[in-house]
Amino acid sequence: MNSGIGSQEQGNDIHKLTIQIDLDCHRRKLEPKGFIKRLRESSPSQELFWANFDIFSVSEQILRALKSGGFTHISEFLIDDEYIFVSKKSKGKKIMEAIKLLGNESELRKRFKAFKFKAQMERPQGKTIGTVIIKRQHQEKERNVDIRIKGILSQKQIEKILFYLKENIKIEKIDCEPQVE
Repeated sequence: MNSGIGSQEQGNDIHKLTIQIDLDCHRRKLEPKGFIKRLRESSPSQELFWANFDIFSVSEQILRALKSGGFTHISEFLIDDEYIFVSKKSKGKKIMEAIKLLGNESELRKRFKAFKFKAQMERPQGKTIGTVIIKRQHQEKERNVDIRIKGILSQKQIEKILFYLKENIKIEKIDCEPQVE
């Protein structure tokens, strides 16, 4: 398990970071149909898989992990590429409000493929933004969870986020690496 923290470091502050997670869950290969099937036959490396996990509870735990690391607000939230909300305000919804929003959508849990949201925190050095993508349907080489953070985070904040994730989500593999631009 690679959970070493690397990035453009200045003292103890991290400026760019990517956390990728494979969840410990059952996966099955999806059999494409029609045009997609013909397209995939020409490029077999593009096989799709379905990961069987509760996307709502994983999303909630990731929001709580980000909150433990100092993130305070969500500026946008998408479910299967559909905006649930976008904030025109500088801060957006508080993280706990976003968690309550997830509870309101719970009767639809089984059909969703992907969540995407942006979390943020304000610091004297500027805004730090974390973009999170959680996918149940993904290509073979992709991860279930991709967290990309831009802005300044302390080593301690990142350790809190990683600790929360490891304690509250069934993780098969987690990588914490600098984001390459």
